[in-house]
Amino acid sequence: MYVTQDVADLAPKFSFNFERGEPWFDVLKDEFLDEIRYYETSYRSPLLAVFRFTYLAFVEAGLMELHKWRHLRMEYAVVWGRRPRKGKESEIYLKFGDLLLAWIVIGFGLGMSFVGFVGELACSRYGRWIGKIWEWIF
Repeated sequence: MYVTQDVADLAPKFSFNFERGEPWFDVLKDEFLDEIRYYETSYRSPLLAVFRFTYLAFVEAGLMELHKWRHLRMEYAVVWGRRPRKGKESEIYLKFGDLLLAWIVIGFGLGMSFVGFVGELACSRYGRWIGKIWEWIF
């Protein structure tokens, strides 16, 4: 039975079970459908089950509500002419010292690749001579 919100608010007050000490009806919190989502496929498409499963997985995980919430926030910002802003206090600026280890690793990798490149270049140009020198040394 569908009723308006005013009638639903009155139902627990007038329908009370005195033996149990609780109302007869539980008012459920329902959300109204504000958009229609559809995927256009053929009637017997083999992908229909995949779309249904993916949609249900997204709904159960809460990703559809998150997408809807973000989309509405973006639409409201466009309609009202506002851009999303954030406070300057929340920004954290990185300095060179914060990334020193990353720079060391990148430098080490570039150095090793340069040594490998020079070795390959030397072997391709002077391969015979290096082979003879190698045999002479060892």
